[in-house]
Amino acid sequence: MNGFCGCETGKKKEDAPSAPIHSTTYNVFDSNFIQGSPGASISANIGLQKKEFKNLIDGINQLLQSIDFKQETKKQISTDIGTIQLHLDSPRPNPSIIRESLNSLKTILGNTAGSVLASGVLSTIHYLLSKL
Repeated sequence: MNGFCGCETGKKKEDAPSAPIHSTTYNVFDSNFIQGSPGASISANIGLQKKEFKNLIDGINQLLQSIDFKQETKKQISTDIGTIQLHLDSPRPNPSIIRESLNSLKTILGNTAGSVLASGVLSTIHYLLSKL
């Protein structure tokens, strides 16, 4: 049986069909990805501009004065603004936390405010989210 598959056809093992090879392809967009590169690293500039965020925060504060929000809503808006300011003042701001705070503000303002000022603030939020 040396070198044979042991079947009646007498084919050698080398002639036997091999197992199919499966390949999976992933399409990844807007993401940094490294695989199989020991010691490799990725650095990215997220482009946070404090001036842009200051303008946003000023706009939200004007909105808080011009629209009668529920007290609970005002507290959540203030918390989100405080979180953003805290991370912007940090030596290593966390873009994920800033993004989540912006998404929270977007949801709150989109659901409760219908003024022209609110639409301007929402477009600024969308712009800043696109840069994170």
